[in-house]
Amino acid sequence: ENIENGVVTGAIEGFTSHLAASLPSNFRANCVTVRTTAVEPVPQAELIRPKNATEPDDIARVVLFLLSSESGSVNGQIVRLG
Repeated sequence: ENIENGVVTGAIEGFTSHLAASLPSNFRANCVTVRTTAVEPVPQAELIRPKNATEPDDIARVVLFLLSSESGSVNGQIVRLG
């Protein structure tokens, strides 16, 4: 991970925490980060994908959960995928 990416990630995470603490209680602020590392293609015959492969559906499911009423008490969290 290069230093620029680390600085940007830290700034976004800090901003998320600040928003969560500053906004009224009827607002929530959370962040989803995705580690982007090169993953070798998996042959079609493989039934299990590599542990470090994050699919778009994985990200979408986390975001949908955070938007749902089921995550009403989740605030100021950084969800790291990948």
